[in-house]
Amino acid sequence: MRILALDPGRTTGFCYGSIDGNKLVLDPDQFGFSLAEMYKFVWEFALTKGNHVVYEDFQYRNASRMGIDLYPVKVIGVIELVEDKLNEIGSTFHRQQPSQAKFTWPDDRLKGYEIYKPGKPHGRDAERHLLHFIEHGAGSGIVDFERLASMKVA
Repeated sequence: MRILALDPGRTTGFCYGSIDGNKLVLDPDQFGFSLAEMYKFVWEFALTKGNHVVYEDFQYRNASRMGIDLYPVKVIGVIELVEDKLNEIGSTFHRQQPSQAKFTWPDDRLKGYEIYKPGKPHGRDAERHLLHFIEHGAGSGIVDFERLASMKVA
C-alpha cells in the first residue's frame, strides 16, 4: 500500500508512505510546486488503483485578516480536479482538517518515534496527516496501526 499525504501551500509539504510487512517507510519533503506541477505530481501518483491521497483541507476561521494567502485553496482545487477526473479508476482521496493531524501527532510524539525531521516543517505536517490517516482517519480501517505501533520507520 502506498499513501501520499499533502499539506497544500505555496510550499507544499508531501510525504510518501508505504507499508512493507511490519515496517512503515516514510519520506517527508516539501517543494514550491506550480499548479501545473502539482497536477502532474498528484495525477501520476493517483493513477495506481489502491493508492491513497490524503490532503489537508483549508479552514477559513471566520476572521478577516490582512494578507491572507488563498493559494492553498488553489492547490486543493487541483487535487480535487485530479480526483474528479480519475473518479473511481485510480486512488482514493481523503480530506482531513489541519487540527486533526497536529493534535494527534505533535512534535514530541514524532520525536518519540524518531521520525521528526528538522528543517522541513511543511513536510512534517504532511507526515502528520499520513500518520493520522492510518491511526485515526479513513485509513484506520485499511491499516492495522496497532500492528505498526512498534513500527520500524525507515
